[in-house]
Amino acid sequence: MGKTLVTPAEFKPLEIEAIKDRPELRITGTDSDLVLAEYLEAAVEHFQELSRSILCRSTWDVYFDAFESPLIVPGPQTTLEALSYDDGSGILQEVDASLYILDATPRTWAEISLREGCAWPTPALQANSVVARITAGYASPGAIPYKIKQGLIEFIQQLYFGVSTEPAWASAWAGYRRIIC
Repeated sequence: MGKTLVTPAEFKPLEIEAIKDRPELRITGTDSDLVLAEYLEAAVEHFQELSRSILCRSTWDVYFDAFESPLIVPGPQTTLEALSYDDGSGILQEVDASLYILDATPRTWAEISLREGCAWPTPALQANSVVARITAGYASPGAIPYKIKQGLIEFIQQLYFGVSTEPAWASAWAGYRRIIC
């Protein structure tokens, strides 16, 4: 499964000033703002890769090589905008919504399942022939669980100070795992 960002989030999970104000960082001035913004972006990408979820509400195209049931797409709070497939002629055809069900119960992923008695259409036999356009992620910074924010801060702290005795991802993953498992 690959994915491509269609519409980015309108917010970041943490503000740079909030990161700088953390007692474990104690950063003053604006000299480090660009570096902290890059580290925040790295932390978000890292979280999304490890958790297979989307942190801040945004729209994505998620690609599959074929229909399978269920199709697993990132969450949380997932809505399915469209489910399409390449019909073999290079043209995307939209799948009738009556053929599938989206189960987006609160968790870090959602499932698109075929309804009983229905059959998936036949896509082209090629990579990325099925595309699910989803909107997923927390709706605001305040909706993001504290444990995830703390994991992001720990990751940023390790990158900023470069003093970790373990890879930055190891301790950050412990914070992420508490919320997604």
